[in-house]
Amino acid sequence: MEKKYEYVRLRDQEFSAMEVLALGLGLLLSLIWLNVFSFDSILENGIPGLGVFIFTLSALSSEIAYLKGRADFSNGIFTSLGSVLVALGCFLTGSYVLRLISIALLAVILPMAAFALSGERSVNWKTPRSVWITVKLFFPALFRAWPLPFFAALRRRSGAGRAALGAIAGVCLTVPILMIVVYLLTEADQVFGGLLRSFTDWLARVEFWEIFRHVLHTAIFALIFFSLLYTLKHPARPSWKQSPSAAAEGGLGGTDSSAVGKVHASEDASNGQQPSGPSPAYIGKVCLTVVLTLLNAVYLIFCAVQVVYLFGGAESAAMSGGYAQYARSGFFQLVAVAAINIWVMLASGGLAASPKGKALRAEALVLTGLTLVILASALMRMCLYIGEYGLSMLRIMTLWAMAFILVCLSAAAVRCCRRDFKFWPVFFSAVVLGWSVFTILRPDVIVADYNLKAYLRGELPSIDVEYISSISPQAREVLEKADLDLY
Repeated sequence: MEKKYEYVRLRDQEFSAMEVLALGLGLLLSLIWLNVFSFDSILENGIPGLGVFIFTLSALSSEIAYLKGRADFSNGIFTSLGSVLVALGCFLTGSYVLRLISIALLAVILPMAAFALSGERSVNWKTPRSVWITVKLFFPALFRAWPLPFFAALRRRSGAGRAALGAIAGVCLTVPILMIVVYLLTEADQVFGGLLRSFTDWLARVEFWEIFRHVLHTAIFALIFFSLLYTLKHPARPSWKQSPSAAAEGGLGGTDSSAVGKVHASEDASNGQQPSGPSPAYIGKVCLTVVLTLLNAVYLIFCAVQVVYLFGGAESAAMSGGYAQYARSGFFQLVAVAAINIWVMLASGGLAASPKGKALRAEALVLTGLTLVILASALMRMCLYIGEYGLSMLRIMTLWAMAFILVCLSAAAVRCCRRDFKFWPVFFSAVVLGWSVFTILRPDVIVADYNLKAYLRGELPSIDVEYISSISPQAREVLEKADLDLY
């Protein structure tokens, strides 16, 4: 039977439920290690004997649990019991010197026990050479399998890997959008800006560096212990495997699962079949779902502020020095935010309208509803401002722009629900027909007529005759027909 001697790459190794268990055990050992052997704790309280004993028991128990019946007790029973007894003595004695010597001894016999339990026959306490072999095996084992969890998460056939790629892409795409949106919302509403400043002040008091440092240390040691556990069960040695022809004739025999996967991969490559890669559509859905979720979270808080303050009444006026100033401060920012939301919805439209895009479609519809609240807030602000200072060409054009944005928003929402719907014809028609209707209605005359009637009703203290006369001759005629002494 023909055999080939082949080294199996780490990225092709299996990552099953047992490896997930090893990762969890590594995290547990990391937490115990950092609490037992932290420099601050040792300097303040000395060497914690109980902690050393607990860590020793946890390390040996974790290895036995991960090996799952494959532990070689005949080879490792003496060094394992020796490690436990030395750790117990470290716990029972109160002498700093004795504890220090016990830890130095554990640093030798505990790794020996670990490799002996794993079935490594070259590590045998009966020969002095086993100490050197343990040292040679131990330090590479601490770092060998570090990348394996990341390879497993990003493996080409892994759904979790595709989701991770999409989530990372979504966060990277959302950060600049959120920076722009949050800035616009903060400038648009003083209450929201105050809430955001309160939140940032709280963040400034949080010791993020300390939290990050602890999380980083925990993650590093968790990967170290995972790598050690994984290497104890899967030694870093080449593996025998059969050639495809021998496998077809006599079966795969003792070939491990990793080598079998390599045979299948080579056969697929020889047949011209490439392994299936990450689905771009799936990654895109996850990416856009992250974008929409984060945006919706921010808009939900902003809309809650609008309901309580702007739509609620007097609180906003008292807070910001009057409705007019409050309205003027945020209209254009909110219109810009609405335009950004339409762009995001159009970007997600094709995937959201697909049969498997229900979650993305729901997120897009929620964004539509929140954008409607934002538009209502912008409209109310402009109406308040017009009621205080009158109508102008710029203000009536912004009202037309809001109506145009509403049409585009509705079309974008339909695009997210119907895959065959075309946004461009609606957009083009809204531009051409909407602007035509707007100009045919003679907005210059509407501006002059509104200001005149508001003045006669006592809602405006005065009329800017010079401005209205400069708009157009038709607007000037409206004032002249009033036969009032406005000049």
